[in-house]
Amino acid sequence: MRLHREDFGDDEDLRRVDADALADEALAETQSILNALQGKTVGIVVAEKRRIVIETTDGNRFYFSGMASA
Repeated sequence: MRLHREDFGDDEDLRRVDADALADEALAETQSILNALQGKTVGIVVAEKRRIVIETTDGNRFYFSGMASA
């Protein structure tokens, strides 16, 4: 799920976003990707500025994005 600034009316709407729900959604998305990778062979992994791209030997690409904690 991606949220865009135009999806919200004003800053008050942004403050009402449930951070825990977003984190849960990100975890579920990551688990789904990991499940899809089961039994596949990783060919290439690229660490970009804001995401990690995993390409399997059958040509599929999987994207992990997010913010790293300091």
